[in-house]
Amino acid sequence: MVEQLDSVDGSGMFGQIAQGLKHCDLVIMNISKEYVDSKNCNMEAMFALRTLHRKVVVLDVGIDDDDAREAWKTNSVGMLTNNDPHFDLSTDASEDLFEEQLTRLADFCKKYFKI
Repeated sequence: MVEQLDSVDGSGMFGQIAQGLKHCDLVIMNISKEYVDSKNCNMEAMFALRTLHRKVVVLDVGIDDDDAREAWKTNSVGMLTNNDPHFDLSTDASEDLFEEQLTRLADFCKKYFKI
């Protein structure tokens, strides 16, 4: 099921997302095949990266095959986030790898936000 954000001010879905991105310090991109294939998601990511120059963390949550991973790495957003922190939380990650990645993510956030 796909849900649309309701706009209270007439700015539409992207307007609401843009306002949220303007007020954030860190963008966490949850990358899945659907995200890679979505024009709206790519537009949102480009706005955060190129217009607002936001810091990004990439969470691979749903790309389960090598072809999809390559598609992500070679699309415009993937190339722009190549040097940003990346954590593999995909469904094909082993339980040990998943736990290790969660620990790395938590450590990164603590350091980033000086917690």
